[in-house]
Amino acid sequence: MNINMSWTERQGQVGDLTKHSKQDLQELLLRQEKILSNTRLIQTLPDKGEKIKEFAVKIQQALKHHEEAEIKQKLVSEARMGFQSKYQQAFTMQQRPAQNTFSAGDPTQVCFFSSSGKSAETTDKTHAPETELVEAMERVTLSNGSSGDSNQHQRRSIENYFMNTPAKPHYLNVIEKSENIQSSRKSKFKTNHFTPFLGSSSPSQSSRTSSPLSAQARRERDRKHLDDITAAKLPPLHNSPAQLLSLEESAILLKQQTKKQQELQAKLAAQKLSEGLKISMGSYTPDGGPMAAYREVHDEGAQLSSEED
Repeated sequence: MNINMSWTERQGQVGDLTKHSKQDLQELLLRQEKILSNTRLIQTLPDKGEKIKEFAVKIQQALKHHEEAEIKQKLVSEARMGFQSKYQQAFTMQQRPAQNTFSAGDPTQVCFFSSSGKSAETTDKTHAPETELVEAMERVTLSNGSSGDSNQHQRRSIENYFMNTPAKPHYLNVIEKSENIQSSRKSKFKTNHFTPFLGSSSPSQSSRTSSPLSAQARRERDRKHLDDITAAKLPPLHNSPAQLLSLEESAILLKQQTKKQQELQAKLAAQKLSEGLKISMGSYTPDGGPMAAYREVHDEGAQLSSEED
C-alpha cells in the first residue's frame, strides 16, 4: 500500500499540463501506458487504476491542444508570407511608374510614404494580425515631395560642422581665439609698478615722449629708475674687484702663500705633538708636591752648633 500511495503522490505533483512542453507530455503518457500495461499492479490498487486512466486522458487532451496551436501558427505564418509577397508586388508596381517619371524629366520629386515600412521589414520577428497587414497595404500611396523637406535637409547639412568644408584650418581658429582671450584679460596688479591712469615714470613711457638717447644714457636712466622703484640691487663690494697681474708678481705671491702655509702646518704639528707627550712648560718647584716627603729635614740649632765647632 505504501508503494501505491507513492505512485499517486508523484502523479499529483505534475501540476498544470498546459505549461509543459510537448516532449514532457509524451514522456508522461508513455509512463501512464506502462503502468496500465502492468495488470498485477493495477489489480492491487484500490480504484483499479481509474485515476491513472483519467490522468492519461488529460495528457492526451493537452497533446491535442499543443498540436492545434502548432497548426494555427503554421497557418498564420503562411498567410503572413502570402500577404507579405502581395505587399512587395504592389510596392514594386507602384515604384516602376515613379522611376519612369524621373527618366522623362519631371522636375517634381516623388516620395513614397509608408506608415508601416518598419513593420513590413520586421514581420518575421513580430506576430502582427492579418488586419494590420491589409491596412498597411491600403495606406501605401504616392505623393509629390514638397520642397520644404529638401530645404530642411540642406539646412541640416549646413548646420552640421562635419558636412561642410572649413574655410580656415582648425589651428588658425584656435590661435585667433587664444589671442582674443589674451587681449581681453586684465593685467595683473604689480606692487612695483604705477597704475597707468596715475602716470608712470617708467623709462618705456618717457622714451616715447622724449627725444631719442644713446644706449649708455638709456642704461643709466633705467638703472636709476630701478633704484627708485625697488630695492632689488646688488650690495656694495667689500673687496676690490679682480686685477690683472704679471707672471713675476703672481710667482712672488705664490711663494709667500706657500711659506705662510708651511708655517701654519709646523705650528699645528708642534701643538699636536706636545698634546700627545703631555709636556708642560711651567716652572719647577721641588719643595711642594709629592717629592717633598723624601727630603731630609734638619733642625736649625743643630746646624749652628756644628758650625761653631
